[in-house]
Amino acid sequence: SEMMPGLNVPSLSLVAFLRHINIDPDVRNRDQVENLILNHEPLQLNRVDQDTELVINFNATGDTLANRLVAASIVDVSEIRRSERSRAELIDFLSHDLRSPLISSLYLLKAEDTVRGEAPAEKIERIENNINLSLRMIDDLLSIARADNLTTEAFVPVLFDSIVDNAVDRLSPQARSVEIQFDVDTRDDDLWMDGDAGLLERAMVNIVGNAIKYSPGGTTIQIVTERHGDQVVCRVIDQGIGIAPDMMKNLFKRFKRDATVASTVEGIGLGLALVAKVVSQHGGTIEAHSGSGAEPASSSMATAPDGSDDLNLPTTGKNSGTEIQVTLPLNVKLTDDQSAVA
Repeated sequence: SEMMPGLNVPSLSLVAFLRHINIDPDVRNRDQVENLILNHEPLQLNRVDQDTELVINFNATGDTLANRLVAASIVDVSEIRRSERSRAELIDFLSHDLRSPLISSLYLLKAEDTVRGEAPAEKIERIENNINLSLRMIDDLLSIARADNLTTEAFVPVLFDSIVDNAVDRLSPQARSVEIQFDVDTRDDDLWMDGDAGLLERAMVNIVGNAIKYSPGGTTIQIVTERHGDQVVCRVIDQGIGIAPDMMKNLFKRFKRDATVASTVEGIGLGLALVAKVVSQHGGTIEAHSGSGAEPASSSMATAPDGSDDLNLPTTGKNSGTEIQVTLPLNVKLTDDQSAVA
């Protein structure tokens, strides 16, 4: 080929094939094709045509050019790409088209209240509460979408101590409003791990927030964090109503709620489902204990590798408060040599 000097029949056959599928190696892929033929370097090309997208992988075999063979595998990723685009469009819709009008309405209500200079009427207060609830639901959906797409390549060193402290700071006003106290017991310092700080903090906020929602006023929520070998274990223990035995098997499933409290406690059943997904994506486990001497319900995503959350969890006995335990892998290199982090 005049455009690819030094190559012979194998390259000409490959060039003909590429042109047959509307990929022009003379323009975009000359060096890659040469390396495939001459140096056995794998080549991957994409072909996009209207609604079809193909991923084509090439590998060369044979010791000499005379017996060189090129094998091609073609994968149709069109449906995967459409699914990814639909998910991105949904996230954009949730984050902008739904959140923006709600936030604008909330600001208008607050401005009206300021102009009137008096306490909001019962109906206005109810509207504000509904808007805030809708915003929290949207934020939960966005967080789950982020967690579903989380990869370890995006992880950075995270100080787990700070995750707990930030969650407690965010929820302290809510706890004080219902006369609930926090007892934070950090038994080990400098607990470093690799992860997504935003999602980890959201997961911790959901756990502690659940404890507040289901606990009576005047009680204490204990948060214990300690190192166990190369793992960090965080336990959130409340003195609330506990978890009904028939709910334990659905505790970490999406959109599952206890019907006995659904009418009195706001939510759509995404809080602990998000926690379980975030913990799973960080290589950890989460367990729930409810009742004296009861067996734990556990959500270890290692037992549900397809991400279906379809877990067969043991039930528990008598309700008397709840303990949620999260176990996550530490970054051993960082925790053993803190000077490297500093």
